[in-house]
Amino acid sequence: MVNFKSLGLSEAELSKFEKLGIPYKKSLKKELLAASKIGPASEAEINELEADFGRLPEDYREFLSTINGGVPDRNGFVLNGKKISLSEFFAVDGPKNISQTIRSKLVGYENRIPSNSIPIGGTVGGDLILMFVGGHGGFSGIYLWRHEIEAENAGNEFYGNVEKLTEDFSSLLASLV
Repeated sequence: MVNFKSLGLSEAELSKFEKLGIPYKKSLKKELLAASKIGPASEAEINELEADFGRLPEDYREFLSTINGGVPDRNGFVLNGKKISLSEFFAVDGPKNISQTIRSKLVGYENRIPSNSIPIGGTVGGDLILMFVGGHGGFSGIYLWRHEIEAENAGNEFYGNVEKLTEDFSSLLASLV
């Protein structure tokens, strides 16, 4: 079973890091505190996401309604014999200026990721974990989107930098090491 930490840091955690000499800009501190307060996604938030992408798989709906993003305690997966470190799974939405949400990633990666995909997580190296719902364009399941080989002109219709990880969200969680 995978356990999750909050996407942000509490006052106590920030204090501990500051005592160790790790400074935080005011804006980052505010974002980390706000992200730590993100709770389970509401049915309305999930329905809004589904209005844009179609019905989400039940395992992922359950994740959003109970956990809604976070940092997994087992955060690596193996692809083609190489271990890749997952940094977090995104929440559906959150307070303004929170970067670890699906909504913020959709805005930030507009015209860069396939239009029929949902960014559900990120790697330490800056790549995204995408979910394709409903077999749009022949794709379904969970994929790794590599930012360093994205096409300059193809935009959201380019699929040459996506590589399948698993068939579903539960399988991705089960594969984490």
